[in-house]
Amino acid sequence: MNQHLDNALTMQDATGNQSKDVYRRRFKEEIKFRSTMWKALCDGYFQKFIPTDSVVLELAAGYCEFINTIHAAKKHAVDINEQTLNYAGPDVKVLLTKSTDLSSVGDSTVDVVFVSNFFEHISKPDITQTIKECYRILRLNGHLLILQPNIRYIKKDY
Repeated sequence: MNQHLDNALTMQDATGNQSKDVYRRRFKEEIKFRSTMWKALCDGYFQKFIPTDSVVLELAAGYCEFINTIHAAKKHAVDINEQTLNYAGPDVKVLLTKSTDLSSVGDSTVDVVFVSNFFEHISKPDITQTIKECYRILRLNGHLLILQPNIRYIKKDY
């Protein structure tokens, strides 16, 4: 298992003891499946949209499967959950912020923004603000790649 995933699987029980084994046993198969799935998706599809010399930012990076797997010159993971720091690879810069406030990212500095199954979890005004922020940080001819929607969660909106 990757070192950053191994570190992320460390948790403390109520007494403050490390219980890495409990977490590993509970999620090992799911994490293995997700990592394998994202490797196949990135290698077989997404990488063709992302030149290896590009700057990539993943919104709502969570477990960082996409950003850890994709090949790029610079990689950023955005999430509000501090646990993202534990999942990000050593070549990924984690930005702990909301998708609606990417002020720590300069204008026109990113080639590709990627977001997967996130918009169904935020409000329509937040979706609008997030897309505005993406537009601001994307370079001319940059790309916003959206893997969406997960219709079972947002069917009432369509």
